[in-house]
Amino acid sequence: MAENKNSIKYATNLPTSLIVNGEDRFGYELAKTLTEQGWYVFILDDTDSKLPEFSNLRNFTRIDYRGIPELHNNLRRVDYIFYLQHELGKKTLTSTEFLSNSTYLNQVLNLAVEFSASLIYTDSLRALESGIDSELENEIEYDQAELIR
Repeated sequence: MAENKNSIKYATNLPTSLIVNGEDRFGYELAKTLTEQGWYVFILDDTDSKLPEFSNLRNFTRIDYRGIPELHNNLRRVDYIFYLQHELGKKTLTSTEFLSNSTYLNQVLNLAVEFSASLIYTDSLRALESGIDSELENEIEYDQAELIR
């Protein structure tokens, strides 16, 4: 069961992953898969999930971005970090959002180095997310630059 988003629950005996920006359908599916395989999962995000399914996960803790410094001091193990830098339909960031995202990414990279964790970074999951989320109404078009990546 999920805990308060600023609390930290220790899970030293389990493989541990941190999912950054994971408070959406894709983050939930990833967290569900990992917890079903015996992992402990931390979701790091700045919003409360609108998905009621998160409350059904075991071995799971939600942490607000403000809790990143606590992670450095309190965690004993992080095996994988999934940095999900995607927002469906959002094409631009304000300068404030860019600076905040850069700060969070820097803090997460420092965690990866400190714990020798593997880091998986994504910057677009629009195709995958549209397959997961059946509630999307608009088809997503890709330009040639996105297809070449």
